[in-house]
Amino acid sequence: MKIKIVLYIFFCLVPSLGKSQSLRIDHVVAVYSDLTKAIARYESNGFKIKQGRLHSNGLINAHIKFKNNTALELMSLTKDASGPIPNAYRRFLSTQEGGTYLVLTGWPIKKLAIELKKQSINFSTTLGPNWNYLVFEKGSGLEHVFFIEYLKPIYDKLEYFQHKNAADGFLEVVIDGDERLHVLFKLLQLEQLNDGVWATPTGRIKVVAGKDENTTFRVRKILFDAETNKKMVEW
Repeated sequence: MKIKIVLYIFFCLVPSLGKSQSLRIDHVVAVYSDLTKAIARYESNGFKIKQGRLHSNGLINAHIKFKNNTALELMSLTKDASGPIPNAYRRFLSTQEGGTYLVLTGWPIKKLAIELKKQSINFSTTLGPNWNYLVFEKGSGLEHVFFIEYLKPIYDKLEYFQHKNAADGFLEVVIDGDERLHVLFKLLQLEQLNDGVWATPTGRIKVVAGKDENTTFRVRKILFDAETNKKMVEW
């Protein structure tokens, strides 16, 4: 039984390799001024919380994990948090809170970088011992999307996938965007289902226009339940 459980977790959480490798939704980051209150709200809606940790830059997080290999990361920052990412979150929290980033995975960062350079799309990468990141510059229309490549497997207890509301994963993530985001998804060979909607193995991505010209691009909504569409998070 222990062997079966370990194998289940391994295949759920390790990105697929080889021919089957394709771009997919990995997780969504949602930022809150009060992480404790945010966790309480999600728990009251039937989600199982995996506590995170305090990071060296002052960020603190928690996770909601799903069986289809997606996750919602709840993020906050301490009063002493400093650095580019905490500062960006602090600016975001000055006017709003909730969904900030859509995180994709499935391609090696080096392969992704080659394709983006061909199209003269500017980006920066961070390479580490456990994972690599690729992000876009502010004002690119892509700054609310980033990519992660896992270099080591992540193991979680089965209890973290068992939600009282029976949510198994993302059905659809609704995100602000314009033609620049559609160009990126086409470049990365995502399947376009219809106008503004793209398919990935772990859920659809629906791109909608920002509410106004001055709106910061962000994640707007996550749908979890295909039958009722009642299980959702909206900001």
